[in-house]
Amino acid sequence: MKFSAEELQVINAVKYFPMVSIIVSIKPEIGLKAELAHKLKIAVDDVKRNLHNKYPETQWMPVFNKLANIVDDFNYETATITTAIFVSPLLSKVFHLQVPVEDKIVINESFEVRDLVYANTNSIKYLVLLLTGKVVKAFEGMPGYLQPIKLDMADRIEAYELDMPGEVANFSDPDKHKEILQDKFLKEADKAVSKLLKTRNEPLVLIGVDRLIGHFKSVSQNTSSIAGTIHGNYDNTTIAEMQQILKPYEDELKMQYTNKWLKEIEKALNANKLDFGIEQVWKSASEKQGRVLVVERNFMYPAYYESKEKIIHADDITKAAAQHISDAVDDVMVTVLQNGGEVVFVDEGALNDYQHIALLKYY
Repeated sequence: MKFSAEELQVINAVKYFPMVSIIVSIKPEIGLKAELAHKLKIAVDDVKRNLHNKYPETQWMPVFNKLANIVDDFNYETATITTAIFVSPLLSKVFHLQVPVEDKIVINESFEVRDLVYANTNSIKYLVLLLTGKVVKAFEGMPGYLQPIKLDMADRIEAYELDMPGEVANFSDPDKHKEILQDKFLKEADKAVSKLLKTRNEPLVLIGVDRLIGHFKSVSQNTSSIAGTIHGNYDNTTIAEMQQILKPYEDELKMQYTNKWLKEIEKALNANKLDFGIEQVWKSASEKQGRVLVVERNFMYPAYYESKEKIIHADDITKAAAQHISDAVDDVMVTVLQNGGEVVFVDEGALNDYQHIALLKYY
C-alpha cells in the first residue's frame, strides 16, 4: 500500500485534543454540490455542539474555526464520492476518496483513519468495458462503487466514418461497410484499453451482446486480462442498474480475496506466527510484531488501557477517562502501519473464528 505524504501526516498525527474527523459520502446520481453542501453543514453544526459540550471554549474554538473555514472555502469541483476532513490544533487536511463509506463524525484523542486506510488498501478493484453497437464506455469498479472513466479514444462509432478509406466508405454493400467500420471501432477500443491496463493491473469485465463481445475478443490484444463477461443488451443502463448487474461478479471477487487471506491466516497459525482477538493483537502490535493485520471492515472495539501491563480490556465506564480508547482497532491499524506492516480488510463475519481480527507476525 502507498500513502501520500499528507495521508501519512494524518495517520502519524501527534495526539492533541480535540481531534475532529468528518467522513461524508454522496450518491453520484444526486446533485453532488447540493447533497455534499447539505451534509457538511449538518456535520459542522454537530461538531460545534459536541465540542462545546466536551471542551473549554479556549480549547475547542480554534479547531472549530479551522473546520468552518475549510467548509466555507470548499471546492466542490474537486469532490469525489467520499470527502474526509481531519482537523486538530496542529493539523488540518481534506481528502477526496474513491470509496463509498458510512457517514461519520468522530471527536477524540486521535483521528479516525479507518476509511483513509481502506481507500488505500482496497484490493478488490476491476475495470468494465460496455460495448454497444454505437458507443464504448469504460468504468472503474469496487464493491458498492462504479464510476465512468474516459478512454483515450472517440467513444462513438460515427467518429470513425471519416477515417474510412474512400473505396470502403463508398462500398455498395451496407452490411460489409458496417462490419468494417465496427471492426475499426473495436480495434480502437482495444488500443485504448491497452493504454489503461499499462497503469492499472486490474481484471476486465466485458458487457454487451454476444456478437459484440465475440468480435471484440477476436481483435483484442488484451484477452488475458478479461476476467468475466456479462451478456445482454445494456445500451441504456444506468449506473445503479449496472451495479446490480455486476454484483454477482463483485461477490465472487470478494470471496476469492477473503479465501486468499484465510489461507494466509491458517498458514501463520500452523507456523505459530498468528495472534487473534483484539487484546492479544493489541499487545503484539505494540511490540512491533505486526506483519499483516487482517480485520473485518466494520469491527470496532471501545476499550480501556492498563498502562502498567500495557494491555487493553473491553471498555469499562468505571475507569478513568484518560484510560479510555474509543476504538482500539483503529489504534492497532495505526500502530501496524507505523511499524512497516500492512492492513487488510475483509467482510463482516469472515473472521468469526478469529474474533474478528487477526495479526500475522514477523516472528
